[in-house]
Amino acid sequence: MSERMGGKKDEAKQSMSTDALLVSQLQNFIEKEKLDEHAQILVDEQKIKLIMNPPLLFLSGKAELLPAGKQLLDGVSEIMKGVENPIMIEGHTDDRPIHTTQYDSNWDLSFDRAYSVIKYMVSNKGHSPLQMSGTGYGEFRPIATNDTEVGQDKNRRIEVNIIRIVNVN
Repeated sequence: MSERMGGKKDEAKQSMSTDALLVSQLQNFIEKEKLDEHAQILVDEQKIKLIMNPPLLFLSGKAELLPAGKQLLDGVSEIMKGVENPIMIEGHTDDRPIHTTQYDSNWDLSFDRAYSVIKYMVSNKGHSPLQMSGTGYGEFRPIATNDTEVGQDKNRRIEVNIIRIVNVN
């Protein structure tokens, strides 16, 4: 019985050390690629979150990945290739209204951006579609004020959330 309990503790330690390694690799990648101004990592009990801001992935008002955005996702995917955790991609925008022939709202744009990331990671980088999900939040979950250009840039983001698997038993 004590072996079983020790085994679960070992699994939890392994999960924590695997998470720490993943975070370290992502941080090293951000530093190596000089992305400090446009990317950051946040960690909480539920997830490891990689936040990417403009101009890394998309042109303003567009959901097609830029060549530099694809290169960025190539590097991130290489780091995440052994990760089996669920991955949730979130698209966010600022609050400037958009209404084009392609997008009725920021909500539409944010979802299409999240989907573009998912599609690229599944189709081009071999991630399992079973582990990927996405959503678009539009302008409804800002992390900064939309009163300044800097704040708007922070709100226009893609978040790659690696859901942490924690054994509670």
